[in-house]
Amino acid sequence: MTTGAFWDVSNPAKPWGLFDPNSKLDIPFDWTLWIADVSGVYSAHSIIVDPVLECVSSAHAAGVITALIKVAADATPVEGTKYPVTCRITVTAGGLTLIDDRTLYLKIKER
Repeated sequence: MTTGAFWDVSNPAKPWGLFDPNSKLDIPFDWTLWIADVSGVYSAHSIIVDPVLECVSSAHAAGVITALIKVAADATPVEGTKYPVTCRITVTAGGLTLIDDRTLYLKIKER
């Protein structure tokens, strides 16, 4: 799901990356393998964030959903706290509608 040196995947079920409170970063969710495994066709997605964060925008391209995330305007994030970002995807597979979630965490750290 997550790729690159940004992510600490020591617990693969809960990947996290350091996130400066002033950052505004694209966070990719790679669903290509899962979509292929279920022989699915992308239908829709939503990005669910902790109230401290805001999803500015999100887009789907070739099985990867990219969400632009920042700290919400009136929020005060706590340094060292990990805030969840969940990508929920809907696909159609064999006449069924399948829905799945993947959650990662952004750990607030002044950099």
